[in-house]
Amino acid sequence: MPIEVPTSSDRNLVVIKVGTSSLTTTEANSGIPCLDIAAFQRIGSQVIELHKDNDVVIVTSGAIAAGMGKTRMSERPSSETQMAELQRLASVGNINLLNAWQSALGLIVVGGLLLTRLDLERRDNESSSAINTICTHLSHRDVPVINENDAIATEEIKFGDNDTLSAIVAAQLKHAYPERDVKLVLLSDVDGLYERPGDSSSRIKTVTNLEEVAHFARGAGTENGTGGMVTKIAAAKIAMQAGVHMWIANGQKEAGITGALAGSIGTHFIPFAAQDTRVL
Repeated sequence: MPIEVPTSSDRNLVVIKVGTSSLTTTEANSGIPCLDIAAFQRIGSQVIELHKDNDVVIVTSGAIAAGMGKTRMSERPSSETQMAELQRLASVGNINLLNAWQSALGLIVVGGLLLTRLDLERRDNESSSAINTICTHLSHRDVPVINENDAIATEEIKFGDNDTLSAIVAAQLKHAYPERDVKLVLLSDVDGLYERPGDSSSRIKTVTNLEEVAHFARGAGTENGTGGMVTKIAAAKIAMQAGVHMWIANGQKEAGITGALAGSIGTHFIPFAAQDTRVL
């Protein structure tokens, strides 16, 4: 028996992915990463404003960095030889990470979900309960805060990065609510996709054909994160195919989310359904 998706309003739905670089800083004297509370407040204030007229889902990174700060570890363990240590840090850090989001969102009810790829991609009733739980939160005007379950996930069931996770979540929400406008904002430490990195005049404002811009994607991510522009282009393909508008924007700006949605900053990836013809 398929799970019944809880009904929600006709409000637009915004999925916001926040990368590690947007949420963490480094202690000046020790070099140890820690959660940047000012960043949480800056992003949280935008979410609170958006939440007045939209349903909001947050896909967050930062658990391992938070765990490093809590355990006073300055050097990130190797994913090749110390996976168990990374999983421990994720487990420790998730507590602080979720508490930071609840503090930043004030009176809004926050729900924490840790997911693996199987939780969203299998087609049986048990895995369908993941998207069902998200939809139930939305029907109550909660803000679900989602992260990959790095404390449990192995290579076989990992998303690999939260860019992919956020795109899959947005695509499945569009499937659950086909009549609703679903948007995805990927916050990073860059202002968008550039033809020439570092040259602000070369920012690409809109993308309709991924093949034309894929070669501009460079970089494998930050020291404490796993994403990069390549993973964001891959996320854009998932979103565009599902009919989801996606933006890449700078999470370190005061209005990174609202500015992107208003079209004043960032790079906007327009879904195939909104174009005259399919481009891929």
